[in-house]
Amino acid sequence: MFLKFMHYCLICASLTISNMASSAIIDFADGIENQHYNYLTNFTATIETSEYGVFSNKEDIERFFNNSDYSFIGYIDDRVAFELNNNNSSWEVELSGFIEVVSSKDSLSIDFTTLSEISSTYIMLRNPITWDVMQLHQSNNVSDQNFFQFEDGNLLNSVSAQHVYDNNYKFSTVSVTEPETIILLSLSVCGLLYRKKKWSK
Repeated sequence: MFLKFMHYCLICASLTISNMASSAIIDFADGIENQHYNYLTNFTATIETSEYGVFSNKEDIERFFNNSDYSFIGYIDDRVAFELNNNNSSWEVELSGFIEVVSSKDSLSIDFTTLSEISSTYIMLRNPITWDVMQLHQSNNVSDQNFFQFEDGNLLNSVSAQHVYDNNYKFSTVSVTEPETIILLSLSVCGLLYRKKKWSK
């Protein structure tokens, strides 16, 4: 009876791991070059998604990001200054040009193209109550720049990074410890110990 139960648990754990393996956790912080800290001392930024493909219109891009699990946290030393996540914020896209989002298990890339002078295109994550924001932005004007901003509600330029104009933002996956793997190994060991104990009797 116990072995049947263990067998059932192993199947369930394997299915859980299989589902986890279909999701990719993307590290935004790793893809931001030339970071300049004004107010924060550090930040972490991840997004977990199981939706893969090419997204290029406003509705599809917003749905892709809003259907993901995301966490953007700004720190002052060891203290959390502010956080953007699924519970307090949502994504929005402004198209005065073209954005292409390409998602896979290995990476997430975002391409911006603005079509005329004095125009801008951005992907923004915003808390509507505190006005904390994170944005990836391309501005087609005199300065011609791509930039990343992570700001608190006081509009302090907490973290910023200038990119080469027309550049592509590319973020890589993060290796994470999967608790399900530990559970599966533990169940396997328990099963083997039980069988060994039974045979020794």
